[in-house]
Formats: sequence, C-alpha cells, structure tokens
Amino acid sequence: MVSVKLLETEGMVHDEGSGNQQSKECHLPINASSGLTLQGAVGEDGEPATVLVGYNDEAIHSYLPSILWCEDNENLSLLNLAFTREPEFASAGVVIARTDTSITVKVFDGNPCYERMGTYCMNRLDSITGALIGESVTYGGGADATWKMVGERTLVLNSVSVASKVLLGEHLSWHQGAQTDFQTYFARCNDLELNNIRVLNANGFAMLTESCRHITADRVVFKPDGNRLFTAPRDAWKLFKCGGRIEISRMYVEGVRMDGQNIQSNWLFFGSRLSPREALFFGKYTFAALQAGSHIEFYNGEHMEKRVIADWSHEGEQEGGHLYRVQFTQDIPEFAAEGSLCAADYWEAESYRCTHSEFVNIAGAGHLIRNDHVTIASSIIADFIRDMALRAA
Repeated sequence: MVSVKLLETEGMVHDEGSGNQQSKECHLPINASSGLTLQGAVGEDGEPATVLVGYNDEAIHSYLPSILWCEDNENLSLLNLAFTREPEFASAGVVIARTDTSITVKVFDGNPCYERMGTYCMNRLDSITGALIGESVTYGGGADATWKMVGERTLVLNSVSVASKVLLGEHLSWHQGAQTDFQTYFARCNDLELNNIRVLNANGFAMLTESCRHITADRVVFKPDGNRLFTAPRDAWKLFKCGGRIEISRMYVEGVRMDGQNIQSNWLFFGSRLSPREALFFGKYTFAALQAGSHIEFYNGEHMEKRVIADWSHEGEQEGGHLYRVQFTQDIPEFAAEGSLCAADYWEAESYRCTHSEFVNIAGAGHLIRNDHVTIASSIIADFIRDMALRAA
C-alpha cells in the first residue's frame, strides 16, 4: 500500500513550464515544526542505512508524489537519510547495434527494462572511462519514439535523430520523464541542516530549497547506485530565493541533466508609483517575504540604484505571481517605470560558500549561480557540458 497525502501548496509554481498547480501529492509532509530532527541509521561504511523510497507508477513523463515536502519549519535537521524511487526512474545500457534509423541497447543488469520506456534526457558516456560524451542526445521533450523490447534485456529505439548522435559501443543513460517536479522540497525552512544525505535516484529536481534562510550542509551526495549512470533528469539541488548564510561542504554530484548546484533569486517588476516613496511591484511564481531594512535594486539598463525598504505588505495574488506594496526611506529613482526590472537582495544569500565538493558527469553546469558573495574552494568540476556559470542576479 502506498501512503500519499494531497497538500494544498503553491510550491509547484516554479517556472514558465509549471502551469498553475496549487496542490502536490507527497509521502511525508512536515509543516510548522520547530527543532525537529529526522535521523536515520548509519551503516558500517558510514553511509545512510535508512532509505526513504518514493512510489513510481512507470508512466511516461508523469508527476510523482514527492518523498518529503517541508514548509515553514525552524531548525529542521536531516541526518543519515537516503532517497530513491522504486522502480527506478532512470536506466542505462550499452549500444550493441546501430543503423541510420535506429539503435539497439543491451540494458545493464538490475536496471528497468520494459516496453514503451521513456527516452528523456538521454546522455552518452565513454565505455572505458565512464566520462560524459558531448551534449545530451535528448532533452526535456524526449525522443520522437519510445523504446521497444526485442529480447531479454534488449531494447530498440526507432529514431533517426537519436541514431545520428550515438555510436556503437557507447554507454547510454535515459530517464522515464523530465517534468519540473521535486523529489524533496523545503520552503521557508530557516536554519536548515543537512548532514550525510544520499540521493540515489530521482525524478525531476532531486532537491529544491526555496526561501530558506541559513542552510548548513555536509556530505550531501547525489550519485546513482547499481548499474545506473545518472541520478536525475533535472538539477541535483536548486536554491531558489534563499537568503542568509549558506555553507556547503563535501557535496558530491554525479549524473544529472542540467545543473549540479543551481542558485537563483527572482525578478521583481515595477508596477506603479503610489507616491514618491511608495510603489507596487509584481513577482512571478511563489510568494516570498521581504524585510524592512533590506534593499530593492532598480535597474535602468546596466545602471542600478538601491533603495532601503521602510515597510512592505503582501497585496495578494495576481495571475502568475504576487503583488507587493513597498515603502522606502528615500524617493524612488526617476527612471523607474511600469515593467522596469528590480530585485530584492533579501532573496539572495548574504554569503554562499561551497568547499571540498565534486561535480562529475553534469549535462549542464556544475554551478549555475545568479548571486553575489560567492566562494567556491577546493572543489572539482569534471566532465560537464557547459562551463561553470557565475552570474549576478
């Protein structure tokens, strides 16, 4: 029996492709706790011996229940826990035949293998070194066909596009889907601690932290187990509108399509000037609190001016996002006009530090960072498609 709870939440409204979902199925929700610790057992090798397993209906490109969904918690700690899907959301094998219009793959032992498997976020790897080869074969839209079983642990894919990008003898990884879905989710969880965490297999984003202030993480590992070559079809860990101090050490990320660590804030759009020192702003997607004494940045091309927030209020929802009414300690810049880009520095980390970490076989960027005050030290980024991207919000 699978235990699933339907949550009313706007947490799934995350990007242009999210739609307007206002609910989410979840196995284990944690809301409004204080000082709670979720602690698993540890094996002799130091690895988590407690594994939280998420349901998988094996439907192509579907949404699945999140394993863990946490909102509005203070001092939440996760220790010695592993997360995965069963059946697994990814598979892999070796290319044993190829024509101009098809490829045949022998699926590695222990990996999912069935008729009409999905073909999303497919990647090639070197059969000797295990290193990622070139750009992805398929992306979030999948291939123009699904896998067909033609023998014991043998699949054929009839796709000219895929066949043109794959060579005989290469190892191949693919996923059942690639939705903007979150296997574990943390929103407004301040002073969050993650220690000795393993993600073995994930659908969508393996982990999202949103509007959390102060995060400490040590030994958070995203790595496929068994004979699988990739962990997730989307980012390993995305930090969205997270502030305060973020300290990450000994993180390991292997085999994700998109980015290992993705750090983003969100734009505010200038709405209307209510007085010389007061205005309405619009922010897309989910609501996030502002803070008196913090700054709003006003942009006019490459020119930017800051103003200090004296007070603010949430003025409700508007299609696609939320309205904010903000009062400032000084006059608003003259150039600010309807639609002008603005940004709240409260939605960015005061400091982000990642040390002694490693990123391997990333079909995107090791780090994608739209944040100031960043330190990355004593870390390795190897076998990835895009260069590490450091960009200010």
